[in-house]
Formats: sequence, C-alpha cells, structure tokens
Amino acid sequence: MSEALRKIAWPGTRLGEALSALGKAGKLDALQGLDNPSPELPTQARFHWASEAATSMGVEPEELRCSLRELETTLPLLGPALVPLSLPGEETRFLAILESRGKLTFIGPDGTLHRRPSASVAHALSAPIYRALAQRGVPSMLEAAGIPEPRQHQVLQTLAKGRHGEASVGPFLTLRPHPASSLSVLSKHAGLPRLGALVLATHVLSTLAALFAWYLIGRGALSGRWETGWLVAWSLALLSAVPLTVTANHAQGKFAVRAGRLMKQRVLHGLLNLPPDATREDGTGKHLSRILESSAIEALFIGGSLASVLSVVDMVTAAMVLSMGVASQVVLAALVVYVGLAAALTRRLYVRRQTWTRQRLAMTHDLVERMVGHRTRLAQQDPSRWHDDEDAMLESYFEKSQDLDATSVQLSLVSRGWLVLGALAVAPAFIAGADAATMGVTIGGILLGSQALAALSGGLGQLTAAAVAWEQVKPLMDAANVESPKGELELRLDAAPTDSTRPILSASELSYRYEGQDRSALKACTLAVSHGDRILIEGPSGSGKSTLAMVLGGLREASSGLLLVDGLDLNSLGSDEWRRRVVTVPQFHQNHVFSGTLAFNALMGREWPPSNEDLAELHEICMELGLGPVLERMPAQLHQTVGEQGWQLSHGERSRLFLARALAMKTARVWILDESFAALDPITLDRCVRAVVRRAPALVVIAHP
Repeated sequence: MSEALRKIAWPGTRLGEALSALGKAGKLDALQGLDNPSPELPTQARFHWASEAATSMGVEPEELRCSLRELETTLPLLGPALVPLSLPGEETRFLAILESRGKLTFIGPDGTLHRRPSASVAHALSAPIYRALAQRGVPSMLEAAGIPEPRQHQVLQTLAKGRHGEASVGPFLTLRPHPASSLSVLSKHAGLPRLGALVLATHVLSTLAALFAWYLIGRGALSGRWETGWLVAWSLALLSAVPLTVTANHAQGKFAVRAGRLMKQRVLHGLLNLPPDATREDGTGKHLSRILESSAIEALFIGGSLASVLSVVDMVTAAMVLSMGVASQVVLAALVVYVGLAAALTRRLYVRRQTWTRQRLAMTHDLVERMVGHRTRLAQQDPSRWHDDEDAMLESYFEKSQDLDATSVQLSLVSRGWLVLGALAVAPAFIAGADAATMGVTIGGILLGSQALAALSGGLGQLTAAAVAWEQVKPLMDAANVESPKGELELRLDAAPTDSTRPILSASELSYRYEGQDRSALKACTLAVSHGDRILIEGPSGSGKSTLAMVLGGLREASSGLLLVDGLDLNSLGSDEWRRRVVTVPQFHQNHVFSGTLAFNALMGREWPPSNEDLAELHEICMELGLGPVLERMPAQLHQTVGEQGWQLSHGERSRLFLARALAMKTARVWILDESFAALDPITLDRCVRAVVRRAPALVVIAHP
C-alpha cells in the first residue's frame, strides 16, 4: 500500500502545486498560483513552508496530531489537507486529501482523483511504529505461533494499538478559509449555495406534486363520480411527493448545521479579534448579551430565511393556481391585501422587538455586573439597596413583552383570516354551479395560499428577531473583518538573528493616544533592548508604563514613531511572529487562569497536546518559581484542573503561573513583565527574580518606585 500511495503523493519540491490543486478542488479559491518552495529548502522545513504559504494567501491552516488509535477515524475528517508520507530511504512526500465520504479521496500529482480505504492509509502513515515492532521480531513470533499470514497484519495492528495506541501521529495540515474571509467565500466552501438550490428545487417539485394530487382528488370529489385510474394517479402523485419532501428536509437540515457552524466561527473570531479595551469599555454583560444574540441569529435567521424563501415560492405558485380558477381577480386582490397586511404587521413587530431586546439586554448586563461584583456588594453595600430599581426594570420589561406578544399573535392570525375571505370570494361561483375541476383548482389555490401565508408570517417573525439580534452582533462581525498584520512569508521563515550587537527591540519617538482623549499616554519614548539587557522601568500610577508594555508587545499600535524587532516592523514581521519574539505578561487583573489543567494554562504558547519534554521542562520551571509545594498538594499535579471550576490558586500562585506561562515560551527574545512581582512575598520574590533573570535572553520589568 505504501508503494501505491507513493505514486499519488506529491514531492516536497511541488508543494505549491499541491496546495493550488487542493484549493481548486476543495473550494479554496485563494490557493491559486502558488510557486513551489525553493529546492534548497530542507525537507523538514517544507511542511512549515506549506503552512506559511497558505497563511499568506488568506487561508487558515491548522497543524493537527492524533493518536495511533484515533488515526483511522480522524483521516476522513481532515480534508482538504496535506499529510506527510515518510518512506524508508526517500524524502518525505505529501498526500493531498479532499473531503471524504467513505473512502479517502486524493489528488495526485497528475491532477487525477484517487480513492483509498482509510484503514490502509492509516497503516501506511503509522509504518514507523510497525517497523519498530518488526525490528523486535514480532512478525516472526506471530509466524512461529501458527497465525496465518493474512491474519498477521490484523494481529500486528491490534498489538500496535494496544501497546502504542497513544503514540502521536502527524502533524497533518488541514486547510480552510480564514474566518475573516467574505461571507460569500465561507458560504461557498461550506457548500451553502448548492444546498440552498437543492432545497428550493425539491420544495418546488414537492409542491407541484401536491397540487397535482389535489387537482385529481378535487376533480373526482366535485364531479360526483370516481374512476380507478384517477385514484391510481392520485396515489402516485402523493407517493412522489414523499421522497421529494424527505430530500428537501434533509438538505434543509444540512444547510442549517453548516450555516450555524459558519456563524459560530465568524462570531468567535470577531470576539477574539476585538481591541484590547473593548471588553473593559463595553462591559462583560454586554458582550455576553451579544454572544447570546448570535445564537438567536443562527436559529432564527437560518430558519426564517429558508421559510420565507420557500413561502414566497408557495405564494407565487398559489397566485398562478388562483389565476386559473373561478373569481380569479377578486381572490388575487384579496391575497395581495393580506400580503400587505402581513408586511405592515412585520414592520410593527420589528419596532417592538427592538425596544423589547434593548430592555432585555440591559437587564442581562445589569445582572452580570451584579454577579461579578457580588463580593464587593456583600462587603460594602447596604443589603437594603441590593435590589434598587429592579421592580421598575421588570415592570417595563413586562409591558414591552405584552406589546411584542400581541403583535406576534396578530401576525400569526393572517393566514386564518385569508381562509375565511377566500371562501367568501368563491362562494357565489360555487352556488352558481361553476365547473368542478375549476372549482377544485381554486380551493387548492386558497389552501396553498393559506399555507404560504402561515409560513411567511412565521418566517418574517423569525427574520425580524434575527435582524434585531444582528444589530447587537454586528460589532463582533465587523471585528472579524479586521485582519492583523500577517508579515511577509520569507521574513516569517527566517530564523531569529544571532547578532548580539544589534538591539533586539528598538523604539524611537513612540507616542500613543487613547481614543477620545486629548492627552497622549506616551509621548516621544525611545528605548533599545539588546541581548542580555535587564531593564527596570519605574514610575507613578498613570504615567504610561502599562501602555508602553502593550505597545512594545504588539498589543497596541503606536500613534507615531518607529518600533522594530530584529530590524523589522510589525507589518513586515506579522503580529503572530512579533508576539512569539516579544512576550508580554500583563498586569494581574488583565491576565487570566482558564478552567483547564495547570499544564494547559502554562503551555498556551506551545503546541498542544504537549510532549513529555514540554511537561518535564514545565515541571522544572514550576520548581524554580517555588510552585513545588503547590504541585505536591494537587492530586494530578500538572494535570490538575485549575481556574474558576477547579483548584483555587492564591493571588501569589496565580502570579507565578503567569510567569511560568512566559518562561515556557521557547521563541521569546524579549520578556516584558508588567508588575508581575507585586503580589509576592520577599523570599518568593527573590526566588522568582533569579529564575526569570537566569532564563530571559532580554528582560524589561515594569514596577512602581
């Protein structure tokens, strides 16, 4: 199997072509026209080159690893992806995997598609582990045990998974559009246009089949006689509508799931891409409200838009049917009146939902603020004042809820009123003895119109809720469109300069002014940090020390001046690479311990899951920082869950965890510590300072005088 895979694998010198082929077949149009890597590029660096090349083209790559036990089930979920294939005595080649259904689908170097079972591909990728077993004589032992040769392969796999099941296999490079890409690009990659067209087509065909069945049953019932042939035709029309309806519902469900996933990715990216001060300025409660509203958009907009589009199709179909029936002009005029009534009620519903949503979100924000500040209120506020203004807020919310519910009920009754008016419009023709077939068509059109109005009313109600929710979520969506500097591909691949005579970090005439303020927080700051420097910056509160730390760390962009790391500015180096080289530890209140293991919190700047070497180095760092007694008390030590939902760390222990997080950054060239030692006692302070000074290539410490 390895030989068969070798023929369809791409050589490392053609990785640019492989990425372009994946982009074309995997609906990643940005991955087009890539040049191949330089032939002089080392084999081990080509995988990194592919990742950086994809990033430079606006595609988001992700390096994944999995255990040997999970490899077979993971492979079908990777595509589009590049998978390294190591063969004995040859340079590493790369498999280009597309999204797979059943068997894995590959694009070969000749542009053709190939399909292979995931089990056999998993065996080829884990060949080094099997070769290690072979070197220990396991195959010969199986043969001596009398196990037939066809079964030896299965037994070998079972032994490998049992003994080495947790062994890491990879990395694999998965490719997907960047969350900041346009919605059209993201929708195309998710296959939403194709699914939407399928939903529309199957719904139209299902509606036509149902209308034909209604025509047949109406003709037989109203003519006073029934024939077997008409009954058979009616049965066939109903049966044909069943698979169409099932297909439409299935496609609609897939559309909703994929669109919801797209929405979550977009909102999450926007939330993580917010400016540093956005959460503090708007408040935690307001951001929580926005996240809750994003869930409403997913549920309401997707369902409401589909329902509205399909109801419009039904409405047009109903109008065409009614035009062929009795009293067509009167009935069509009544239908237009009811559509206009639904539009007017939708407008009123939108205005009232806006008012109701603002009141609800204000209450959510107030509740979160009270919960976050509960300890402060408990210690310092008179209990008799804890519930001030709550009754007034609830009364206002109740009144707005009543208005919203009343309008919603009025909109839902539109379809029922149409049934009564439609029946009254055709009553004279029915009494006059109109043609039975024509009468059946008219009644079918009235019922279809009622169904369309009901769906339209529900869809418009959902769309108004989604539109109001969008107003709250729009800041997150706008933040997702703001891309951080990516840097030039060649610069990101260069190793850090080793010239110790040139400053690592140099700032010249830096100034920074907060938005809405007239006075600059920083003005004409000049600083140079070279290898081995230990710099202490002191100053009173409000003098701009923390602002300087954020600007130097690339977390804020200076209003003016020049800032370089290894001779490169932020746009040339890229924000990610900048923060790899300049590691900033913010003040205690701006840092966070996540609800995860201590190892996860400390190794956030490294690949996850960590290797044994990573964990061993982290343990050494913790011991240097005086966290040994803490680890001894923890049942799971480095794997103990900490944070709000886990082991509660003291103020000083958290401070040392933040230091360990910085010390674990292997790529750091400069460390900037903003009051990181303020919570430590003198003995622990001395120990931590020694550990930091010993490990830091260059150090900037900010402290009060």
